[in-house]
Amino acid sequence: MGKFIYEGGIRTDFDDRVLSHLQVAIGTKLRRNEPFFFTWHGDVSTGGGRTTVWSMRGRAWCSAISAAARRASTAPGSRR
Repeated sequence: MGKFIYEGGIRTDFDDRVLSHLQVAIGTKLRRNEPFFFTWHGDVSTGGGRTTVWSMRGRAWCSAISAAARRASTAPGSRR
């Protein structure tokens, strides 16, 4: 299981396979500078319902996130 955290407030668990797909899809949208949203159903234990996140980030934000990810993946003790 992996965690998806959006803007520090929305947190949810996704199966690793789903999270990998989201990573590719979201990365593609960000590289193309395309706005996007996605919605999922919450777990019954947290009240169920739906959550939707919307992203309209610019290229500078995407570059900053990519640079941070590269730094984190090459930091001592990081697992690749």
